Amino acid sequence: MERGAIPVTGAMTEAEAMRETVRETVRAFVQEQCDEWKCLEWDRAGTYPREVFDRIAALGWYGIGIAEADGGSGGTAGDLLVVAEELGRGSTDLVACFSLTASGLRTLVTDGSPAQRAELVPKLMDGGVRLSIAVTEPEAGSDAAALLTTARRDGDHYVIKGQKTFCEAAGLPDTIVQLYARTDGAARKQDGISMILLDPALPGVTLRRLPTMGRNITGVYEVFLDDVRVPADRLVGTENHGWRQLVR
Repeated sequence: MERGAIPVTGAMTEAEAMRETVRETVRAFVQEQCDEWKCLEWDRAGTYPREVFDRIAALGWYGIGIAEADGGSGGTAGDLLVVAEELGRGSTDLVACFSLTASGLRTLVTDGSPAQRAELVPKLMDGGVRLSIAVTEPEAGSDAAALLTTARRDGDHYVIKGQKTFCEAAGLPDTIVQLYARTDGAARKQDGISMILLDPALPGVTLRRLPTMGRNITGVYEVFLDDVRVPADRLVGTENHGWRQLVR
């Protein structure tokens, strides 16, 4: 065998063949619907091509790697990575917006309450709702666990106060923000964080789009939270277990 040659290992397995089919399908989609030149136009105009993401939803790609019994499309996490890789041929903005919803969907399937799953999984799968994420803060960037935004329980609501920054896609239509906030100030910093689903239209929420060199298709936002009252049933999973969800 010549030096540097790739050894032949025989025919592809069924899973490998399926993954290559996924790759070819997504690559053809990008070439037809959202190649680098179309993405460049959208980037320069600051335009969000919702119709492209609606087609992605119609193809079931958000649910790849989630069992059909859980409302997903089946397949594996490796198949999902192939989708993301091929979308990147058009623009990293496409990957970012796709991945925010695809990864958040998995968290909901794993940790969401039955009511949350029944309400949101079908909407995320069909593109009616999209997800953003809010972790980074002006004083908590690379050390995400040092976040200062608080969510204080008040009856059947959480009262949220603080500021988030570099939140991709938070201002897009029909978006829910996966907000990470401190629910126990006395606990070790990683142990006092919870994830709460935030509707950006709630009173007390202000979004400000940031000027950036990239991410002009999705937009990047600051999120200001001034005593925002969020129903307690928007907590995902168990209180103070948000860090585990974030790093999983």
